[in-house]
Amino acid sequence: MYEEIQDLNAEVLAISVDDLSGAESIAQGQDIPFPILYDPSKDVPKAYMVYNLLGDGLATPSTFVIDRDGVIRWKYVARSIGDRHPTSRILDLLADLNPTAMVLPTAAPPTPTPTAVPSPPTPTAAPPTPTAVPPTPTPTAAPPTPTAVPPTPTPTAVPPAPTATAVPPTPTATAAPPTSTPTAAPPEPVVGPNVGSLAPGFQLAAASGPGRSLESYREDKSVVVVFYRAFW
Repeated sequence: MYEEIQDLNAEVLAISVDDLSGAESIAQGQDIPFPILYDPSKDVPKAYMVYNLLGDGLATPSTFVIDRDGVIRWKYVARSIGDRHPTSRILDLLADLNPTAMVLPTAAPPTPTPTAVPSPPTPTAAPPTPTAVPPTPTPTAAPPTPTAVPPTPTPTAVPPAPTATAVPPTPTATAAPPTSTPTAAPPEPVVGPNVGSLAPGFQLAAASGPGRSLESYREDKSVVVVFYRAFW
């Protein structure tokens, strides 16, 4: 199953509340391929609110699926020590979060060759319409000679009207610039153990190899955080 999770561009981080020697014995005794981190302070299970839910002073078996933005997309908290979720559910969730991880490109279908459209027949030109011959105009009789018009009397000159004094233009009021509306700040992401919340961050030492932090996978891989018990 671990290889299938890796193929879906995801990592498993198991967290144990044992000390280093206890975490090492788990990793070596069960030949576990994914990193086992140890948290004897129990701060991480407390942040995820899975500590001592069964009254045994340990982290309750639980799983959190966290996407590449650090947001919890699914969780399962056991109701008893032996309660476990189906592993197929994890794979289905990771496939939804990383839809391109295992999708092979589909070959494009060949482009059909367009069928040639026959050209429409050329219409036959219609014979020209004969032009009508205009009738010959009848000559118009010449008008009679006009009678002489008496001279027009010279009009008396009208004194010029007084020039009006120009009125100065009314100054145009300057429009006040519009008041800018302040942009609302985006809401801060809520950190918590609920689905849709930003997962609480952590940085823990590993039973073998380098330590791990949740933030180091941001924008790169999805993460399956498992609160681990020795008998898993």
